[in-house]
Amino acid sequence: MPLADYEYKTLIIKSRLGKETDILDAEIAAPVGKIVLDAGSGASDYYFREYAARGLRTIRMDISIDNLIAAKKNPNADDTYLLAGDVNNIPLADESVDILFLCEVLEHLNTPERALREAYRVLRRGGYIVVDVPWLHEIYRLLSAITLRTLSSFKRNGKPPWLLKILFRNLGEIDKLKDYSGLERSWLGSLLIKLTRIFPTFRSYEPEYLIYHHYYGTVPEGNMHLQFRYPKEWADTIRQAGFNLVKKTGAFIIPPPFDSFRLCNLFCNKLERHLGDNLLLSLSQTLVIVAIKT
Repeated sequence: MPLADYEYKTLIIKSRLGKETDILDAEIAAPVGKIVLDAGSGASDYYFREYAARGLRTIRMDISIDNLIAAKKNPNADDTYLLAGDVNNIPLADESVDILFLCEVLEHLNTPERALREAYRVLRRGGYIVVDVPWLHEIYRLLSAITLRTLSSFKRNGKPPWLLKILFRNLGEIDKLKDYSGLERSWLGSLLIKLTRIFPTFRSYEPEYLIYHHYYGTVPEGNMHLQFRYPKEWADTIRQAGFNLVKKTGAFIIPPPFDSFRLCNLFCNKLERHLGDNLLLSLSQTLVIVAIKT
């Protein structure tokens, strides 16, 4: 079932949604009546129109009550069950859903592995999980990618990477500190942090807070990206949660203002269909993984 025409006129979501629905259409012969959980669904309604077109019974879950209120006002939510919940602790019974979407969710979590374990728990045997995360468009934001990789290494190994050691003098004693205010900047760290304040994005940036709470896995989960992993690392993380991979591919993001032109979206869609998965993983901004619980 091809994407509805409206989807070729939208921003960002078009490409990955097309990829994911194509894969599921090829895998699931009779989707009517199956239960799909969109975990961390946000306020968008694009996916829900596609679920309805396939006869799926939809649960829309988000931690934000505001997003659910906005969703309730949308006519496409008429046949959708709205659920307030956290992807780290899904308020559903074991093996109660057939398809689970985690779309641009895992990169916002302190511990994606926990959300994947929950996904495995609520999925039925033979059920599918669909994951998409930023890939090359995170690399485009080079400072963000380097920061997240460095913080993840510190959290994993407990050893301060050299990049952090030149910014702070006492990171080796972080386990003894009561809070982030105990971190002491080096003279070079103070200078570099002041220089980053030139950029509006970093004017409210508190590196001590981020380093301390990332290390302990206590950064508030929301709009901020907390993970940057390479495609193989995400695939391994999903496998380690117990899933078998069905497909690993990529999806383009068309930047504004080109995303508003139908011709650009149609061209991008046709291009993706002719490129193999390996090329898409090398060229596209978003990683798309579909896996099954066997």
